Amino acid sequence: MFTSIVRELTDRIVDELAPPTATETDSGESPRLAYLLASASKVGADDAEILSAIVEVARARNVLDAAQAQLVRGAERAGIPFRKHLRSAKMLLTEIGVPPAVAERTVRNGHHAEQFENVGRGMRDGSMSAEIADAIGAGVARVALGFHSTQASSSGWLASSR
Repeated sequence: MFTSIVRELTDRIVDELAPPTATETDSGESPRLAYLLASASKVGADDAEILSAIVEVARARNVLDAAQAQLVRGAERAGIPFRKHLRSAKMLLTEIGVPPAVAERTVRNGHHAEQFENVGRGMRDGSMSAEIADAIGAGVARVALGFHSTQASSSGWLASSR
């Protein structure tokens, strides 16, 4: 079910982005995004609609990035990479053409969404980008690592000073 919803959405966006047809251009009317962009007002009449579309596309990207992270995390928990003889969950993505850095971030974000409730919620509702989620997760991990190494070194100092 989810796959068909995403496929329909993707197909619809592909149609919206296809260059305006001669009929659309000649008639001067079309509800499609490509036509709006090709004929956008130079005096700002279309600004609100274009800016709203930019915001909604950014939100959709965030939501789809969150879905991808959750799907890969679920596949990882289910053992799919192992059954497919892959070294990591990241390879589920790189095998379909996702750049390695993006695949790695997606895997990390699947873990971040599980560990940090607010990160997971922000990713799911589209208010947080994958880049921000990853930065938060990496930052928390770095602080935790520094905290643990500080504790270890201070406890070592206390033991050696006695």
